[in-house]
Amino acid sequence: MAIRKYKKPTAKDLAYNIALLKQDIMVLNQTISVLDSVVSNYVEMKKDTDKFNKFLQNKIEKKAEEAKENEW
Repeated sequence: MAIRKYKKPTAKDLAYNIALLKQDIMVLNQTISVLDSVVSNYVEMKKDTDKFNKFLQNKIEKKAEEAKENEW
């Protein structure tokens, strides 16, 4: 069987793909910003900021402990 020759992408193809990735990253960044503001406003509305911060801190500590346990 004949081996197909790999076609290298041109500079134009690479520039186009990079532009698409950059656009996708910008959309995701905007989505994260919106979600951040929604969660912040919700927590402020419920007036549970201290409780929420403690909850997040405990979650972070548990994940750090799990990561240390899973290390070789």
